[in-house]
Amino acid sequence: MSCGRFIPQRGLTSNVNTNASNTDAVNNSSTNFDSGKYSELLARKKEFIQMTPPVKIDPKAVIKGKVIVVSQGLESSTDDSMLSRGLADYRLAKSIDELETIIQVVCSKGGQVAVYKGKDDRKATGFTSNCKVSIIDYKTPAVIAQKNFSNSKPPEVIRSIEPDAKDEYLMPRPLADIIRYIDSFKVDKEIRSDYPLSAKELLRVPLQVSIDPAPVIKGKVMFAQRVEYGNINPFNPTTTDYSDLGVNYGFGYEKLATRSSDVTTLVNIVCAKGSQIGKVGNVTEFSSKCEISLVDYKTMTVFAQKTIENKNLEQGAPKESFPTDWVVKQPKDEITAYLQGLPVS
Repeated sequence: MSCGRFIPQRGLTSNVNTNASNTDAVNNSSTNFDSGKYSELLARKKEFIQMTPPVKIDPKAVIKGKVIVVSQGLESSTDDSMLSRGLADYRLAKSIDELETIIQVVCSKGGQVAVYKGKDDRKATGFTSNCKVSIIDYKTPAVIAQKNFSNSKPPEVIRSIEPDAKDEYLMPRPLADIIRYIDSFKVDKEIRSDYPLSAKELLRVPLQVSIDPAPVIKGKVMFAQRVEYGNINPFNPTTTDYSDLGVNYGFGYEKLATRSSDVTTLVNIVCAKGSQIGKVGNVTEFSSKCEISLVDYKTMTVFAQKTIENKNLEQGAPKESFPTDWVVKQPKDEITAYLQGLPVS
């Protein structure tokens, strides 16, 4: 139900802190999809969200096998598919038999941080949004990694509240930060799906490093990249782009692989928020810092690595009326020049 335009009443905020190598591959077993088994898996999501297994934190925790993402307390407009957007489709479990890892996200109401007043004198009380993310080894079972996220920074204006919120406004859940945390986990073994390959899977595979002083791009090439660009506030998860097919950096079609059996050289490109480079009005601009890794796909070994950073202010960045962090575009031309400057065979 819309409540109109709410303005925070000064002096009514509370003191709340702001906190906001294994190279073996496994086959993709989801090729024979069983709708009955998938329905059985989905029917147990409530059970999975209520799980409280022992906490046995592993500093080297990885995502094992197939995964399901479950959540509670997100905005009504958000579903579990948003949280799993950084996972390849063939990494997601389709039956209880193949499930090995549960990613559990539980969000709840915290303390009061603001009171908003509408034009008709109707009031809405603003509360902190707290979220706990747990990576659960389902087979053990145990929580092997866990992190808390919080948003206690009230916006200047709210325009609506949840239909059943009883004049309460829960701060936006920090979805982007949660997804970045999920994206940070490697997998124990690559799941190789002959077609299509997914950057989301390739960027999670554990790699060895053995730098070659004279690197050569051999055979057919596959690109996998994850790029952050634009408004990177903690609540906007759509600023991260995952790309694989269609990315070529100047290489012709005949040099590009589309199936895992064709790949000799994997090129991983990860571009993320770098250092602050300037400020235009309310927009603080940050560099795009990209790490390029050339990988021998057969052994999953990095044989060349380079960091390239775009520190040029983006003149086309939007002029916002509120403080905004903005990551400039990736240095695509410089990345292309680097890759095209390497010998090929």
